[in-house]
Amino acid sequence: MKHKTILSTKKRVSRKGWVLAAGSLILSILVIAGLLQVNQKRNEEVFQKLISEILSVSHQQQEFEARNIIETTQRSLEAIAAIYQTSDADPESAWTQSYLKAVQNFNSVRDIRYFSAATLRSMLETPIPGTDPQGIENLLNGQPYISDLFQQKQYGTDALISISVPVIQNDQVIGAFHSILNADLLVNVPNSDDEEYAQNFLVRRDGEIILEPYGWPEIPYHLQTELEGIGASDSTMGNVETALKQGESEMMLIEGADNRALYITISSLGYNDWLLLSIAYPYEFKGYSKLISQNAAVLTASLIVFLVLLAVVVSAIFTRQRRKILHNQARYDLLAQFSDTILFEYTCETQRLTFTPNIAERFNVPADLILYPMNPQGEMPLIHPEDQPAMISMLNSAALSTGNSLYRLDVRFQTREGGYRWVSCQGQAIRERSGYPLSIIGKIVDIQDQKSKEERLIEKSSTDAMTGALNREATEARIEKRLSDDQKGFLFLLDIDNFKEINDTRGHMIGDQILIDLVQLLKSEFRQNDVIGRLGGDEFMVFMNQTQDPQAAIQKASHILNRLAVEKAGAFSVSIGIASAPLDGTTYDQLYDAADKAMYQAKRQGKNSYFLRKPRPEDSSEKPA
Repeated sequence: MKHKTILSTKKRVSRKGWVLAAGSLILSILVIAGLLQVNQKRNEEVFQKLISEILSVSHQQQEFEARNIIETTQRSLEAIAAIYQTSDADPESAWTQSYLKAVQNFNSVRDIRYFSAATLRSMLETPIPGTDPQGIENLLNGQPYISDLFQQKQYGTDALISISVPVIQNDQVIGAFHSILNADLLVNVPNSDDEEYAQNFLVRRDGEIILEPYGWPEIPYHLQTELEGIGASDSTMGNVETALKQGESEMMLIEGADNRALYITISSLGYNDWLLLSIAYPYEFKGYSKLISQNAAVLTASLIVFLVLLAVVVSAIFTRQRRKILHNQARYDLLAQFSDTILFEYTCETQRLTFTPNIAERFNVPADLILYPMNPQGEMPLIHPEDQPAMISMLNSAALSTGNSLYRLDVRFQTREGGYRWVSCQGQAIRERSGYPLSIIGKIVDIQDQKSKEERLIEKSSTDAMTGALNREATEARIEKRLSDDQKGFLFLLDIDNFKEINDTRGHMIGDQILIDLVQLLKSEFRQNDVIGRLGGDEFMVFMNQTQDPQAAIQKASHILNRLAVEKAGAFSVSIGIASAPLDGTTYDQLYDAADKAMYQAKRQGKNSYFLRKPRPEDSSEKPA
């Protein structure tokens, strides 16, 4: 009887053990299931954010490309038209046609043509493809014109747009330059190697889709019709119509019947009635979400088993290291609170930069991303593109060196507002006993104010205080630099006629004002990147580079003399000597000597004139004024 009681007790204990084991197993399963559910929910949130970011970036890139294509073409045409605005050249000359063909070789335009004003007026009655009466009126009134989509027989079935800018000469519109572009460029990012999740369309504010990713729609249709086809609700349709009228929207999730859905983003291109529409479908992203969820489930189960086996070892190590870790973390957090100094660590093996969190207060690094990775090409988007090679070189040099030298480099960091500020980066390599580099530790200090003061001092030291022109040293240095980059151009040497007599008879205040007025006239006459300097007294110099056409130099000098005669009513005049590079020389001294002799010749001709000392090879003789 006693034996049976003992067996009964063992069975009850065994049953309790099995119940406890089963309960533990069920609890473990529930915990794992709960972790998977939480992980799945988190995955969905992450993927919603991922989709939004991917589509927003893709849409913004296409919007930028579309606008840039139109703006670049318009600026190119305006630059061509500007050639004839300051000269009497004929836009229908053979030279112009050759020039237009050369321009087309370096641009994405399909065609560039010139139409005279008479031709434009005739188009008011019979427009050609790519023009309409209102657009022609705009051109004749001196305004650029961008056409709506059209087709032209010679270009097949391609959808096209045209861009036209007026040519103004002597305050009169004498014609217009007209170019043709493939409209497909407005909805397809050119030369994109990235995986595309969205399709881009061109629509009007009433919802009409006028351009698909690969050309004209086969049958005209509206965005609202497509949304109705997937079963979108009335409220959703109202939101879409509001977005179309306003010309912009954030990413919108359009849900319909039978689990059908799509994402859309809308923005205005700013031309005609065009809106850029980007559409993506959720199924493009579903595969990634499921794959990560499955991997997360396997990882969660593996971690539970592994953590049980590792718990004892980790507990011992953790107890021993905990105090040391807390001490180091406290020191790190204390240093990070100094807002004027940012600390960084560059790990040589993984090529990752670690910043203290206070970097997010000033610079374009998210607050939750103090680890800032370098991409495989070694680029660091935080740093100005021009400074990235120097930064990478400094990090590599510090990592490869065998000493403990302190490295310092001034670079520009991108701010939260999108601009750049100068900072000083100082770092030193940390090595193993064998000398192998582990990391580079350093600090970053804002030196923008110091750099600004240095730049102001440099600018002040290179400028003539009275006239605002460059002084003699700065003029010579900049001309030498231009000649080293491109050994062609014209050097103008200008001297005010009878300046000493003006000072003696009319006073130095009048003389000083004449010097100032002359510099202002030269700045308005020459290009912004031309070098304008005062050599001293009443002697001035201008270097107009990137040209070898003597007619351009002669027209410029003649125009200066004519403006002085008209605007200053004969109050003073100048004599101009012109030297040509490389015909007269390829250095500053050679060109100065040639221009000085040419100016002397202009003085001998009776002053108030110019002299081009040496012509181009095809000219038969020198050309005095």
